[in-house]
Amino acid sequence: MSHPETVVHLEHDGKVLLVDQSGNGPIIPVKGRIEVEEMYRFPTVEEVEILGVSWEHKRETHIEFDDFQYVVIKGYPKLSWPKNWSWKDDLISDNSVHPIAREAIYRSIHRLVSKVVVRNSNNEILLAKVSRGHFAGHWTLPG
Repeated sequence: MSHPETVVHLEHDGKVLLVDQSGNGPIIPVKGRIEVEEMYRFPTVEEVEILGVSWEHKRETHIEFDDFQYVVIKGYPKLSWPKNWSWKDDLISDNSVHPIAREAIYRSIHRLVSKVVVRNSNNEILLAKVSRGHFAGHWTLPG
């Protein structure tokens, strides 16, 4: 399973661009898939160009995997809405997605949240049902 040394992590409102080993995409991961069919990954700079996506370079992350250092360029795509791209929450739970992409996504997930308790005059607490991510379908305090 070979992986390019440098790839581009394009993310827009929780959606990311994945490609197959040949650079074809976008690919949609399967949340919770255990069996590895084909390995999916972030595209290279050249593959992003071939796919016709304009983007802005934000920063670089270096990830060590199998005693080799990979460069993941974080970029912001210049497009309105990538509706056919993957939800990043689904990507990290699919074993067919290369560990480099999963690690880069995991590192990009915001963990600092503020929780508030909103009570009405009957002393009832406002809760929200999570619609996506690992806790989809569960009730929680508003963030």
